[in-house]
Amino acid sequence: MRRVMVLLGLIAMLALAAAPASAYNAPGPRWPGKTIRFHETLPKSWNWGIRQAVKTWNTSGINVRFVKVPRSRAQVKIGYGDANGSGGYASIGRQPGAYVEMNTSMYRPLRPEVRLVTAQILAHELGHVLGLDHVFSNGCRLMTPTVLGNCPDPPQPWLYDCSWLSKDDFRGALKLYGGKARKPARKWCPLEPKPPAPQDVRFISGDPVRIQWSATKSLRAGSVAVIEIFEEGRCRGESSSALLDTTYEEVRPGQWADYDYREPGTYCYEIHFENQYGQPSAAVQGIATYAIAPPARPVLQSLTEYPDDYSDYLADVAVPEGATLHVDVSPSGQCSTTPQEYSIADQLTETTWLLWGIPEGPSCLSFFAVDRVPSAPLTVEVVHGPRPGGP
Repeated sequence: MRRVMVLLGLIAMLALAAAPASAYNAPGPRWPGKTIRFHETLPKSWNWGIRQAVKTWNTSGINVRFVKVPRSRAQVKIGYGDANGSGGYASIGRQPGAYVEMNTSMYRPLRPEVRLVTAQILAHELGHVLGLDHVFSNGCRLMTPTVLGNCPDPPQPWLYDCSWLSKDDFRGALKLYGGKARKPARKWCPLEPKPPAPQDVRFISGDPVRIQWSATKSLRAGSVAVIEIFEEGRCRGESSSALLDTTYEEVRPGQWADYDYREPGTYCYEIHFENQYGQPSAAVQGIATYAIAPPARPVLQSLTEYPDDYSDYLADVAVPEGATLHVDVSPSGQCSTTPQEYSIADQLTETTWLLWGIPEGPSCLSFFAVDRVPSAPLTVEVVHGPRPGGP
């Protein structure tokens, strides 16, 4: 007798192996009537997944629906369990004590990043409850053991394939319950609603440029504010304008300052929100000018001619904190109004500089404090005499 059972088992395995990849596996037994009553005890974090799993079958066109009822009236119980070591586990077809178990150790608590895959597993397990068993295939099918393995990636990371039933998943369910297959209206669905755009946005010119905004309460947790800086033409409709910088900021408190010390000028700033999956809101644009305020002019305390055998003057000068001193020499009456390429000053101490290269006779010395941009010049007319002891 045991030999006969082993032989029958081998025949069954060979038949399964010989089955075409497109076959369905619907052993049943089917549930009578038009509804299958279920009760679930999973936490609220599962609500979205349960809705999607139930919706998958209830909108498929088969002549049966899952209906949520109180525990006392339920034919199927859904909750946590050991799931036989799998992500999910379920009884197959109509039977007393029908159940779906989701793995306690894997999915308690339910982490946001596995919300989609657990919804797909739930839909798979409800397929078992209907009477469908596994189909071993390399295709994209709900009822394979890997659950929608080998499916194409979505075109964007914030989308998922919401058409979970393959032709064979439909065929198996239709064999058991009849009806007419009804595919979803769209193939790709957003994991979250598109985030709302920033509100009350202000672009404030200055040093630095500042942006202020507010966010509506409907903006989901995990969202960020994305600020992009373009050439000015972007805000005037010039699509060729280059993207210069991108920064990601917390949505709240709703303000940002451009401390990147870019070149002074006018730029196009653009802000939008992105949800945790990277889906962007509509963007808000504005033009702002990065105008660096020049530092205060240096203050000349004293100017000593020929302080040593090498330099021409020793200048005792106070400059604003964070600024450096730049000194130019030019012909008398032709004082520099902007710094030349090279300074004639070498710093000696915190407040003193040695000045070089000043010709004998009348000259104009221009002193600038420089902190990214120069101050207005402090000009001093001097008459530089011969070096003492010189020829």
